[in-house]
Amino acid sequence: MQDKDTINKSQSGLFLPTFTAGATIFFSSVCIMAIELVAGRLAARQFGASLYTWTSVIGVTLAGLTIGNYIGGRLADLFPTRPTIGWLFGVCSWACVAAIALNNLVGEWTFLWHLDLGARVLGHIATVFFIPSTLMGAVGPVAVKMALEPNQPRGRTVGRMYALGAAGSILGTFLAGFWLIAAIGTVNTMWLVAGVMLAGAFVYLPKSVGIYLSAAPVAFLIVVGTTSAVWAERFGSAMSLRQMRTPDLLYETESQYCYIAVSQMTKQPDERRFVQDNIQNHGRVIMGNIRDLRFFSLRAYAAVARRFARGKEKLCTLSIGGGGYVFPRYIEDVWPGSRVDVAEIDPAVTEAAMRAFGLATDTSIHTINLDGRNYVDELLQRKRLGEQIPQYDAVYMDAFNDLSVPFQLVTRQFNEKIFAILAADGVYVANLIDMFDSGRFIASFVNTARQTFPYVYVIRKPSRNDLPTNFIVIAGKRPVNLENLNTEEQLANTPFWVLDDNDLAALRGKTGWTILDDDYAPVENFMVPVVYQASAAAMAEKYISQANKLNAEGRWEKAVSKLRLAIRTCPALSEQAYHLMARILIDHDRLIEAVTVLRTALAQTKTGETKFDLPLLHYSLGIVLNRLGDTLEASKHFAIATELLRAELAGNNGGSADMFSRLGQVEAASGNMEEATLCFEQALEREPDNITRYVVLVEALAAQERNKEAMRRLDEGTRYMLSKGRKEEADQLEKLGRRLESEKSNREKSE
Repeated sequence: MQDKDTINKSQSGLFLPTFTAGATIFFSSVCIMAIELVAGRLAARQFGASLYTWTSVIGVTLAGLTIGNYIGGRLADLFPTRPTIGWLFGVCSWACVAAIALNNLVGEWTFLWHLDLGARVLGHIATVFFIPSTLMGAVGPVAVKMALEPNQPRGRTVGRMYALGAAGSILGTFLAGFWLIAAIGTVNTMWLVAGVMLAGAFVYLPKSVGIYLSAAPVAFLIVVGTTSAVWAERFGSAMSLRQMRTPDLLYETESQYCYIAVSQMTKQPDERRFVQDNIQNHGRVIMGNIRDLRFFSLRAYAAVARRFARGKEKLCTLSIGGGGYVFPRYIEDVWPGSRVDVAEIDPAVTEAAMRAFGLATDTSIHTINLDGRNYVDELLQRKRLGEQIPQYDAVYMDAFNDLSVPFQLVTRQFNEKIFAILAADGVYVANLIDMFDSGRFIASFVNTARQTFPYVYVIRKPSRNDLPTNFIVIAGKRPVNLENLNTEEQLANTPFWVLDDNDLAALRGKTGWTILDDDYAPVENFMVPVVYQASAAAMAEKYISQANKLNAEGRWEKAVSKLRLAIRTCPALSEQAYHLMARILIDHDRLIEAVTVLRTALAQTKTGETKFDLPLLHYSLGIVLNRLGDTLEASKHFAIATELLRAELAGNNGGSADMFSRLGQVEAASGNMEEATLCFEQALEREPDNITRYVVLVEALAAQERNKEAMRRLDEGTRYMLSKGRKEEADQLEKLGRRLESEKSNREKSE
């Protein structure tokens, strides 16, 4: 018989490999789930947290694990288990580093942008995360083989390994989802996994020279990717391992829900931008001037609010989605003493707004950190229990974008809940992004709203029918007067359309009269055309930007090639690309080619339903024809441009500063300087903050030798800029004044 010490040693020898194998599987499962959640968060920054995003993340992870399990089984039969696991951990650490770099690079791969939304998201995530998932999936079978090597009971041992793997997955999910990502950030979580994998490699191969040699670069890159030193930021940015922190970034954080940042767009005035995940312009504000609403949707909200608030000193409003708290602060400022509630699920959004976006810490705005639907459900439950709940004058929906739409906030059931918490004359106002050409989301939203609300209206921001734009839906218990809405201050100089019955009928017919329901709300599918066209437009804009850069560098022929590529990529932006192409050709005296380009653009534009750039194209063609000596043909195009612009100005929505400025340019080119001056004055009246408006007006006055008026306008502009603290622009106007005085003096001497 064996003595007791021999038996204990034998049992210890059997226990150690089994324990090590179980710990390995547990540990690798923690890392796998951390990477899966990281993948979802990183993808959300580009595509939003949509159904497509999480479907792709889960599918790619499972595919990687499946293939990894198969490969791991083959490796377990071919090689010793301990060194195999060590090398797998080492390669996994490299794969995690590569995934960080790839995620920054893949977003710039324009060929992916040609795919529809599902394929694009899947392609992006598979490129970045498939290999790490596969390598981690290979660890499990090798570890199971190691656990079985001491002749342990097979069924019990395999069951134990599976259980430990599942337990590790649970811990990894909770650890990353509830703590790690919010505590250290998404990318840093990935760096942590890379570091932990590297440590695992050393555990299994403590004496391997090869692992030390291969691990040194990984360790160095981890330092580069995680430290705040300037050299690390620069080197990491060059290696695509991190984003270079720009000087305009004022605030940055990452919560359990999203990535949040605040950046400064201009210093004078101090205009800031609020970023949430993929929404680069979730909010914009001029610090200290909350009434200067920068977005069309918010200006429309304000105009509608003034209509239904006639005779009310205070309002009771609910905003679903806080964003930068711009519109709730507008209500707070315009109607002091109002009850302003905000249902914002993420407390970090409120914190960011307070720390860097102008929301006062002692604000009267009441924030409820719940999903909008959960808060409305809570209100109705309290009402059923006999409690008094607020009856809102208006509920504002600010939770939609062009990539992800929370389906639970668009259904008939949710609309009925909103109806129940509105006052007798209350309105529900929502901002949607869609294209009129496809219109499946806006059409289904309107169809659904009409099931609950007797009065539904739609305001549309002007755009081509084949480009995404804002649709403001107003649903009321009583009629809302939208006639002459442009007389309201916030929309006075903003072009917009109020859709008539024919427009609404055309919209409602696009989806076969779909009603969105809690059991059927395929909003992601409805948004696919929007996302595809937005991607094409973004890619075309990238080509146009590259063309501008190439032209500035003197490589104008390559710039023209880029513009032709932009036209093929997104025909909806062809007018813009053609106009820039013509301008480049004109600058290089290729006037005949410029005429051909502009005529091509005009021929294509005339086939479209909207012609917003048509006056500009006629104006540009007139300029070129004038230079070629064909003044008669040029005057025809100037006349057409003038007619089109005046027709737009005569519309019931007034004219913008840009529209008046453009008309002034056409009138000046036609020789009608007095008319041009009147237009430039209108542009300045609408946009006094824009120094270009002063410069153009003053030069027009000087061209007519109306020098006293020109100097008076210069003095007004200089004093205005100084009052706003914009000394550089005031100096620019003073310099213009000195130049005009000098030119006047020279003319007088020559005479």
